[in-house]
Amino acid sequence: MDFGKVKTLLMIVFLALNLFLLEQWWTLQTAVGTYQEPYADQLANVKRALAQHHVSVTANVPNVEPILSLLRATHLQDSFDHVAATVLQLPLSQVKAHEVHSQEVILPYATFTENRSGELHLSLQYQAQTVIDSHISALHQIEKWAAIHVYQFTDYRFWGWNHSARGITAVFDEQYQGYPIFHAKLTIMIENGRIIGFRQTYYTVDVTNPSRVVISAANALLAMSLFMDKAHINEDNTVRTVVLGYDSGIQLPKVWFLTPVWRIYTDLGNFEVNAFTGEVGVEKS
Repeated sequence: MDFGKVKTLLMIVFLALNLFLLEQWWTLQTAVGTYQEPYADQLANVKRALAQHHVSVTANVPNVEPILSLLRATHLQDSFDHVAATVLQLPLSQVKAHEVHSQEVILPYATFTENRSGELHLSLQYQAQTVIDSHISALHQIEKWAAIHVYQFTDYRFWGWNHSARGITAVFDEQYQGYPIFHAKLTIMIENGRIIGFRQTYYTVDVTNPSRVVISAANALLAMSLFMDKAHINEDNTVRTVVLGYDSGIQLPKVWFLTPVWRIYTDLGNFEVNAFTGEVGVEKS
């Protein structure tokens, strides 16, 4: 027997076996390293953590982690006179003729102003108020009116209704690429079935830095649970809605920097979780 050939053959067999086992080990390690807990399991664990603080979750929690960035925001790009001409549907010359102050136009049937914080306000006299037809969708009529009279109305999306003793308001949020800017609101006021005016905040925005992936809604809820741990919050509460959007993280005299946030609406108040850092803030209702 040629023991040299046998030895060589065995070495080849063992080398092949080692290569095979190495490949299997590497495949296993890669699988372990890239394993992610299913989102449904993550959410179930977060709900259990919140339940320890007497918080239930009825909201439809989004399963998205888009790539967003900080936004730089300023107020109106156009001059007040041009905005007033759009809102009041008047030639610019007539707007200037009725401008009693630099940010206020007074007509016999309407007053239009811009305050120091950049909020626009239209107040209509009775003869200029549009009547809402009870036989047609109120929202459709309001949106049709707003498309004519509201500055950059196409940038807004309907959020909901607010009811008060005086009447109702239709609330809209300004949108950037499909995400709401929570403090850029449009509220159209209705009293006795008539549109009496609106209040509007509008931001002109642009991207300030490279985009990055935001944390998931489940992780935002987890951050809220950890915040409750530290703050010893254990009140009966329910999470109703979870929405990804933008809010003012840094404010300078004429410029805002809008940060992606998860806004968590609950019965006792709203939580905002920074979608980059996980930092939690509370807004009382």
